Amino acid sequence: EGLRQWCLLTDFGSDGYQNLTSRDLRRRRREIDEIMEDPKRLPYTDLFDKKVSKVCHDYLVAHPSPTDLLGKAFFGSRNFIAERILLTMIDPWGHTQLPEVFNLGDKYLHWQVTMRAPLELICTWKLEQFSVKGCTMMAYDPSLKKVYHGNCFNVPHGQVDEGQLIKMGMQLHVKYAEFLVNGMIDELESVATTPT
Repeated sequence: EGLRQWCLLTDFGSDGYQNLTSRDLRRRRREIDEIMEDPKRLPYTDLFDKKVSKVCHDYLVAHPSPTDLLGKAFFGSRNFIAERILLTMIDPWGHTQLPEVFNLGDKYLHWQVTMRAPLELICTWKLEQFSVKGCTMMAYDPSLKKVYHGNCFNVPHGQVDEGQLIKMGMQLHVKYAEFLVNGMIDELESVATTPT
């Protein structure tokens, strides 16, 4: 729910909080309240989580920047390789070097870092030719020892529920997102157990 509200409030990262006046925020919150009343108008959002081992937990909480570990594990995992290769072929002169540090404004492939906190990273993307934009979120909750991966994009749930082809595409997306969170966990566990 928080990811969806962040996307609606910032127009999927296009407008950072620093760019919004208090008047803009009040107006957007009223618009969000109207959208929230009709579930078919809500943007598609998903969230997946998986528990990490004690060794991985200890590694994440001891690291000075768990956010960077999450970003590197997600985009650098074996499960992400096919997407990385495909996106690199589409735009070989783009931002293809996996960052060591994910700073605000940094780009990797089609994502741009638009929100960064000590335990959370949100990267936004746009496919302007299809008028689709969205975000990918990675986070860690030390109290629950869980890693999270979520997505939100500006396709209303009403559209997702209508066509059979869209439903099948979303089912495939869900399976792929679960596959990616498993890859992120595998990568984090591997890094945490590899001696330095």
